[in-house]
Amino acid sequence: MNESLAIDLILRHGKISRADISREIGLSKPTVSSVVSRLLELNLIREIGPGENTQGRKATLLQLNQNALFVIGIDFSVKKSRVALANLNGDIVALSTLAMNESAPASYMARLADHVTAVLQQYHLDWSVIHYVSFGVPAVVTPETGTTSFMVDELEGFKPFLSQPYLKRLFPANVILENDVNLSALAEYRYGVARKASIFSYMSLGAGVGSGLMLDGVLYRGSNGAAGEIGELLSSSGVKLEQCLSAQYIKNETAKYRELSDKLSCYGHQKFVDELFALAAVEDPEAVKVIQDYSHFLAIAIQNLCVMYDPKIIVLGGSIGRHSDVLIPFVRPFLTKFLPIIPKLSGTEIGENSVVIGAVGLAVKRSFDFIKNNLLVQES
Repeated sequence: MNESLAIDLILRHGKISRADISREIGLSKPTVSSVVSRLLELNLIREIGPGENTQGRKATLLQLNQNALFVIGIDFSVKKSRVALANLNGDIVALSTLAMNESAPASYMARLADHVTAVLQQYHLDWSVIHYVSFGVPAVVTPETGTTSFMVDELEGFKPFLSQPYLKRLFPANVILENDVNLSALAEYRYGVARKASIFSYMSLGAGVGSGLMLDGVLYRGSNGAAGEIGELLSSSGVKLEQCLSAQYIKNETAKYRELSDKLSCYGHQKFVDELFALAAVEDPEAVKVIQDYSHFLAIAIQNLCVMYDPKIIVLGGSIGRHSDVLIPFVRPFLTKFLPIIPKLSGTEIGENSVVIGAVGLAVKRSFDFIKNNLLVQES
C-alpha cells in the first residue's frame, strides 16, 4: 500500500524528495526510507541528485525509472501494422511499420512477431523487459474472452489469429486486445483535443466507421464490447450507415459525376479522399454536392450518438475525419435541424498514430496496475 502511494506521488510530481513523500503521505521518515529502499531495490525508481532548495542540506530527489520496463503498442490495420516501443513514461522510443504483403495470415503473424523482436534487439532489449503487448484491431473485442467479432471484411482471415489466446502464444508477454477506435479515444483523452473531457466520443471515418465512448476517463464498452458501433445504425432508407460513411461510398458517389471523376486520381482511398476534399474546399460544385450528401449521413450518426450519449465533444479522425476543417461546416447545418444542443465538433490533434499511441497508453496503465497489485504487495 505505502509503495503504491509513493509511486503515485512520484508519477504526479515527476521528481520528489523523501521528506516531501513523508509530508504528503503522512508517514514517518523511517517508514518512507524503507518504502524508498524497496522501490530502489525493484529498480522502479532512481535517485537523480540533489534538489534546488536554497537552505540547509539539499535533499536527494527520486524519479520514476522509466526504463525499468517497456511496452509494445501495435495498430493492426488492413494495409500495415504500426509498431511502437515505449517506456514506462509512455514515451515512444521506436516507431516502425510492417506492410501487409502476405496472403497467409499465419505467415504474416509470424513475421510480425519477428519484426517486434528485431526492434527490441535494435535497442539492446529482450522480451524479459516487455510487460505488455497491446493490440488495436478493427473489430469488436469481447472483454471477458479477448476474442473478436465483426472483423472488417479485409481481415476476416485473420480472425483466428487476432485472439488473446493465440497472441499470448506468439508474443512472450501479457497481451491486451482492444478495438482500434477505442484506443484512439484513449489517446485523444490523454494527449489530444479532448484532454480530460468528462464525456466525449472519438469518431473514426475511413474505410469503415466507428466511435469510442468515454465517461470520466474510462472507456464505455458495453456488455459485449460493442458500444459505439454506430455503423450498425440504419439510415432512413434502411441501409446501414457503415455503407454510407465509408471511403468506398464517397468513391461510388463521385463516380456519378463524370467531370468530377476526371479530376480525381483513382489510386487508393486516401489520395482519392484527399483530392476530393481539396476540391470541396475551393467550392467545386460537384465535390461540394458529394460532401453535402455524405455530411447528411454523418449528421444522422452524430444525432443518434448525442441522443443516447450526450457527449461534450466529438472528435473526428480517420482518413475522412482528418478533413474536419472542410467537413464540420457541412455537418453543422444538418445538426441544427436535428438537435437542440450541438456538441463541440473537432478534428483530431494526434493524427494517424492515434491507435498506436492509445495502445501504448493502455499498456503503460496496465503495467502500473500490475506493479501495484503484484510487485508491491506487502507480505503479511
